[in-house]
Amino acid sequence: MGRDESLWIKGFLIFFIVLGHNMLFTLPLAKWGVMSYLYTFHIQGFFLLPFLYGSKPLSKTTIIKQAVRLYWPFVIIATTIMLVFNIYTHFSNFSFINLIKLYTCCGLESLRTMCGYAALWFLPVMFAVVILKDVYYYCNSAIKAIMIGLGLLTNIYMLANYLIPLPSITDYLFVPFSALRFLFLGVCCRKIMQLISDINPIYVFIISLLLFATGTILYYFEVSTKIIFGENIWFVFLQLWMPIVFMTLISSALKIWKVTSKSLLSKIGANSLPIYIISPFMGYLLYFTMAKIGIAYWWIGLIAQFVIIALCYLVSAYCINGQVRRLLFPRDITDIQSCLKR
Repeated sequence: MGRDESLWIKGFLIFFIVLGHNMLFTLPLAKWGVMSYLYTFHIQGFFLLPFLYGSKPLSKTTIIKQAVRLYWPFVIIATTIMLVFNIYTHFSNFSFINLIKLYTCCGLESLRTMCGYAALWFLPVMFAVVILKDVYYYCNSAIKAIMIGLGLLTNIYMLANYLIPLPSITDYLFVPFSALRFLFLGVCCRKIMQLISDINPIYVFIISLLLFATGTILYYFEVSTKIIFGENIWFVFLQLWMPIVFMTLISSALKIWKVTSKSLLSKIGANSLPIYIISPFMGYLLYFTMAKIGIAYWWIGLIAQFVIIALCYLVSAYCINGQVRRLLFPRDITDIQSCLKR
């Protein structure tokens, strides 16, 4: 997959991410589980996307580059939010154990407790996924089998946990547990893409659309009507089904409709990381503003979605630039070094 296609897919995915963070749209529709529905495919798509690129042997340079791109923003932004949140709450929920868990990414609960904001979990997990991906494709068969076996077990654990109460392990192994889950899905997605690569993309698009519609119908009847977020085996099953189907759907669409780096979605995709970070704040701000006025309706949120996207894009593309961008969202270690020298 080339850069143009990758950016287009990122732009497409970030639209749904922002929609999930658009509380003016999701909260009025909470009883239908709209936010949960989006979580069956949108965030997983970002984790599957690296598996559609080429791979290369893992090196020290690669690890440093990915750590700078993904873990450094997590540390800087999480620290800033943590300090502001704890000053506001007079450090009532602060603990050194949770602080250690925050920086080692041991669980979502530590993020919520220390920052009051959990969306940052994406960054350390993505860092672990891209590292595991390069390890997987350049290791021997025995290591491959162990990694894919562990990935399979993590997904079975998620399903089995709703049938038999199992001890919670994700709070202490959050990053490796989640990364192995997405490694398994990513390997499956890449293999499926290889198998269908010679099939007419129009047929792939139609079949994928039907499978995605089937997943949506399953969600409506088996999850949304009994919505307790995350506590439904069908919801977990659809988190395995929907991301792969969704990626085959949009990748086949790319083969049918050619895209360029100048397309609007590609430009949004190029700024997907800062947009991801900014959008929850704008989503909550809009909701609380409209709720105070008394017009917090989902259809207003749907209209406002395009305004939120535009504002997030403008902030990320034009306001977060130069020195600030190099510090918060560096491309490599030289960006950070140039900021620290000043």
